[in-house]
Amino acid sequence: MLTAQAPAPPAAPTSLPEIGRTHAKGFCTTVRDNVAPSVLGLMKTDDLIGASHRAVLKTAHDETSSSVEAIQMDHLYLEKVVLAMAHNLGVVKKMLSDDKRFPKTPVSDDDKLALLLKSQLQAAADRQNEALNHLNGILETKG
Repeated sequence: MLTAQAPAPPAAPTSLPEIGRTHAKGFCTTVRDNVAPSVLGLMKTDDLIGASHRAVLKTAHDETSSSVEAIQMDHLYLEKVVLAMAHNLGVVKKMLSDDKRFPKTPVSDDDKLALLLKSQLQAAADRQNEALNHLNGILETKG
């Protein structure tokens, strides 16, 4: 015959031993303080490029089926998007050219990695600037 056993008392909670604390240094700090703001700026410009694509498509649609006022509103919206893109890319350019954020002469391996990231960010900004120039060209030919 089987008899039920009383459950064992719960073990006293033990705290895990602290192994140590990690502090972000060098490259992590560079990424957080210097690279991340530029990435966020480029992401914002990506959003504006998407808005400009929608505006151009709407303008093309409105030119075939809408009033002059609708086309003027589309044009005004596209102007605002282009101005926002130009401003945003100016801020990104200023961040990327800041010697305090990205030293011209690397001193450490972290600086070398930061400059590599800077070149990639600059390439993305250059492509966004090309998109801005195309949109500005659309505005100039429609205006």
